[in-house]
Amino acid sequence: MTRGWTLVELLTVIAVVTFLLGMGVGGYLMLQRHSGIDTDVTTIHSMASTARTLAAAKGKFAWLVCDAEKSTVRLVSLMPAGALHFEELDEQGRYPGGGRPSAAFGTVVVPGRVGNGCLFEAPESYVRCGGMARFPLTEGFRIEMWIFPKENREQTIVSREHQLTFNLDERGSPWAVLQIGENEGSKEIVLENEQFWVQSESWSYIELSYDRFAFILKVNGVVVASEKCTLPVAESNSPLLLGKSEEGFSGIIDEFVLQVIDEVSKHTLSENVLLSNSQTFEFRPPFSGELSAPGGKQPREIELKDSDGTTLATINLERETK
Repeated sequence: MTRGWTLVELLTVIAVVTFLLGMGVGGYLMLQRHSGIDTDVTTIHSMASTARTLAAAKGKFAWLVCDAEKSTVRLVSLMPAGALHFEELDEQGRYPGGGRPSAAFGTVVVPGRVGNGCLFEAPESYVRCGGMARFPLTEGFRIEMWIFPKENREQTIVSREHQLTFNLDERGSPWAVLQIGENEGSKEIVLENEQFWVQSESWSYIELSYDRFAFILKVNGVVVASEKCTLPVAESNSPLLLGKSEEGFSGIIDEFVLQVIDEVSKHTLSENVLLSNSQTFEFRPPFSGELSAPGGKQPREIELKDSDGTTLATINLERETK
């Protein structure tokens, strides 16, 4: 007669099996966790390498944006949206550029800073920037141009309804207003410049940019005003206009260039892997291996941690990976 299992033996077997299963599951979870971290590290290194290539080989600004709250790392870069060089005028009075033709109203082609320029006789003359208007500015943008104001007075250089205005005041001081955020959270950022004035009857190079980190105004390569902000630009379906306002613009505009910030790639971290903090890394052309940022000392590393605060991996962005 075969003897059956005693209760003590059965409980012992169950305990041993439970222990072995626990060891196996724990090992599997640990392996899966390390696999996830390895994937995160490899992917972020690859994104940094792409950013380095964009800056060094293609001459484009690129940013690696680490969002600790959303556990994401995004690679964004400046992409060309359109340009108006005013070198020729077609039979319909339109300037080529930006996808669809850009319509001009009451303007005249005259000698510009480089080749031809566009003369505006305020307030009736303006240019609607054609296909450039379809490009969203919500993630960020950069506007560059040469201007030759005929007189110092209140006038508008660039505008887009519910989104952006770029002006000169009566002294010739450039200033700008940007609408950011959505619905009840929307607000205006005003860049006021008290230290630099654009001379009338003289050429000046103007740059206006927003990269989800700062709203910056430059005149002849010098930063004359800036405000920090991380909210998206308010959406607008209106066309981008040169010189269109009650005051208009009186003078010449040449070599107008619009670039927009576009997302190149995005990576969401593995489960239970967190970023130690939110930070942004800028790869500025021509890239020579040194990271930079507009506002102070730039960290070189991204730190990944778990929910207990334990450091899982540290990614050095200046180290080439093989």
